[in-house]
Amino acid sequence: MKLSRIKVSEVFLSFQGEGVNVGQPRVFVRLATSCPLSCSFCDSKYARTMSRSLTKDDIQLMKEHPYIVFTGNEPLFSYGPSWILTIVDEIRPEYVEVETNGTIIPSSIYDLCSRIDLWTISPKDPSVQDKEVDTTPHLLDWLNGHYFLDYVVKFVYNNRESDVFILRTVEQYKVPHNNVWIMPRGENRKEYHRHLTSAWSFALTHKFNFSPRIHIDTFDKKRGV
Repeated sequence: MKLSRIKVSEVFLSFQGEGVNVGQPRVFVRLATSCPLSCSFCDSKYARTMSRSLTKDDIQLMKEHPYIVFTGNEPLFSYGPSWILTIVDEIRPEYVEVETNGTIIPSSIYDLCSRIDLWTISPKDPSVQDKEVDTTPHLLDWLNGHYFLDYVVKFVYNNRESDVFILRTVEQYKVPHNNVWIMPRGENRKEYHRHLTSAWSFALTHKFNFSPRIHIDTFDKKRGV
């Protein structure tokens, strides 16, 4: 497949705003794959209707800054896995991360695992869906079962109901606490600050890692940052 045939919503250079690599420069590749989930507080709904071809400038950016994050939409949905493999095999980046809700196990999972340095899996609580969908983190179960342990699990902390969902998921999938990151809900700066202290307290109480959202705190709802 030619790189020019790959569809993206946007490609941009920024700092990683959340999770284990927060503060580190990354090129974010938001594939135009849409998403099977419908989270009520999704901070990238706008991307579901954005689609363009990968450009020469995008390719050059990835070559100049070879630390790449494939992100939502859901990068493992639709043609996403084949697009990821094509980009990685053509660009040969030094570091590759995939941000996923974990609901999909692609048929090319073994090929992907040989190329991905870090899986960041963000399981979603069924209660925050606008419609009935399967939110089961099948990928998390698969990675554990096949001893591919280069992953972290990042939860959005919304309210006290999040406590039950997070603790149940961590226990069910036997996720080491050091692999768990708690991140305040934050589709905008106001919501981020409103959930900040409760997420902080929950993470500290249960000995999880805490993830800020520095892009939201710095730029609010601005895109491409």
